[in-house]
Amino acid sequence: MPDELERVIAARDYDALEAVAHLVPDEFVSMFCWAGEPDEVAERVVNVIRQTGISEIGFWVLRTPDQSLADAVRLVAEKVVPIVRGALAGVAT
Repeated sequence: MPDELERVIAARDYDALEAVAHLVPDEFVSMFCWAGEPDEVAERVVNVIRQTGISEIGFWVLRTPDQSLADAVRLVAEKVVPIVRGALAGVAT
């Protein structure tokens, strides 16, 4: 993470985040911003968990214009999470 971006994050200066957004490394976005079909999202989540050893994942669900929040959350819960759990079954966390 670039030093300037680290300083803004550490200061919790949320008004300054837009001004330093260009400093966010593409690798960071790729690793932590997941979009696509449920199986694609699940694959990316599994890869991050395997690469980092992270033991807890949270989802900030963004919905499509024609989708309710409840439907978006249900999609993650019913399609993504089971794939992730199945792929990681038996993996110590």
